[in-house]
Amino acid sequence: MSTRVSAVLAELKLPIIVAPMAGGPTTPQLVAAAHAAGGLGFFAAGSDTPEKLMRDVRALQQRPHVSFGVNLFAPQDQIPSRNDVEILLQALRPVYATTDQSVPDAEQVMSTTDFTNGWDAKLEFLLNVGGKDSGLKAVSVSFGCFSDEEIAAIHNAGLEAWVSVTTAHEAGIAAERGADALIVQGYHAGGHRLCWDATVTPKEQCTYQLIADILPVVPNMPLVAAGGVRTPQQTTELLTQPQVAAVQCGSAFLLCDEAGTSDINREMLTQCVEENTGESVTTRAFSGRFARGLATAFTKSHPELPPTYPLVAKLLAGFRNDPQTAYCLVGSNPELLRSGTAAEIIAFLMRDFL
Repeated sequence: MSTRVSAVLAELKLPIIVAPMAGGPTTPQLVAAAHAAGGLGFFAAGSDTPEKLMRDVRALQQRPHVSFGVNLFAPQDQIPSRNDVEILLQALRPVYATTDQSVPDAEQVMSTTDFTNGWDAKLEFLLNVGGKDSGLKAVSVSFGCFSDEEIAAIHNAGLEAWVSVTTAHEAGIAAERGADALIVQGYHAGGHRLCWDATVTPKEQCTYQLIADILPVVPNMPLVAAGGVRTPQQTTELLTQPQVAAVQCGSAFLLCDEAGTSDINREMLTQCVEENTGESVTTRAFSGRFARGLATAFTKSHPELPPTYPLVAKLLAGFRNDPQTAYCLVGSNPELLRSGTAAEIIAFLMRDFL
């Protein structure tokens, strides 16, 4: 069986991807800085409106010769059940009781939520804007996989299709459909676990274990290893794994100068660094999907919330400046995060490759 080749990965000066971080941390400045340092940055367009995606991409295209990727969230097939939504709303009543706001009813919540994540409009825009001189090189998907037809359309637009996977089963499907690279996300990654099925509890597998599971299923696929990378030693070790063509880091850039990390999250993460501590937990209490972030009073008191993504984050959006309900997604060992420019952090992580 011939080895599949990703031209995008092969052309990188340094084998590092700056992960898409939804909710603000990913900015055009960060994506541009990743390219300038020799890597590749991805826009986090999954939860953005199509209009914001268009503005960000066009803003970056004003800079000459910047290569980048865009990440999308797959349309959500598993809509939360009415019973699970009622359980969630009951759990949120004490939070809302501290204000003059009322908890919305289930019908209102469901009817005002777009479970498609604006997929069609975003993908159509990317297919139209892509091309040899556009700067856009790859489109990646989280929480699911492109269809065969969508991958064909991506290829026809001169782009690569990358798919995030968390199991060997997901990897096999993505490879069969024609994906160009697989982003293998281990348990220690910050942000959401990118499982295709929101109702399952993901395995507690580190990236190395997951790669070992995936290799027999996709022996010819280039892999991008992701999950809790903090040091040059971890970078080097992952890049020695079979078929791993690059590492992907997200949390490592949360404190960098170009990131749009919120003030409260910068404060929380800086405290972790200064005190050399920080409890990072994986729970549905952040958003309704399993995600890893700093523990809060809310996550500790609601360890068994049902799968109600994206309703938890949506309903708690107005409470994120309260430490009790803060939303600071970050991977394991937040005390090892570094500040500085994106270029400085990349130089640190890629020390053995410079």
